[in-house]
Amino acid sequence: MAPEIDIAMAAGSLRKGVETLLAGWGERTAIPLEIWALPPENAALPAATVELVLNVLLDALTAAERAHTISVAVTVGRTVRLTVSDDGPGPYEAGQADKSAFGKIAAALGGNYRMTAVPGHGATVSLELPT
Repeated sequence: MAPEIDIAMAAGSLRKGVETLLAGWGERTAIPLEIWALPPENAALPAATVELVLNVLLDALTAAERAHTISVAVTVGRTVRLTVSDDGPGPYEAGQADKSAFGKIAAALGGNYRMTAVPGHGATVSLELPT
């Protein structure tokens, strides 16, 4: 079951939102979570960027609930980059968030969204947005 998060509460604080989503994820799902990078605490980002990153992260985690391991990296520099990879059965199942909506929103914000999956070998979700 995906954790509940008040995305509006985290608006403007990407790190706080990411930490809220990831806190206890491994314990709740019994899936090891590798965190490769977190955004700086002082990253000033538009609310729409923070909201999209958190929604994509939540969707990717939820979709990976049958994985054995999940890795997450969120970086902020000239762009905001989110990468979530898992070794689950892939690809996403029906009922997950509409991936085309993520792509359209990312494009409207000047960025891009990609999801690649190989049945039986997991999936990787990538989001890149301008800062």
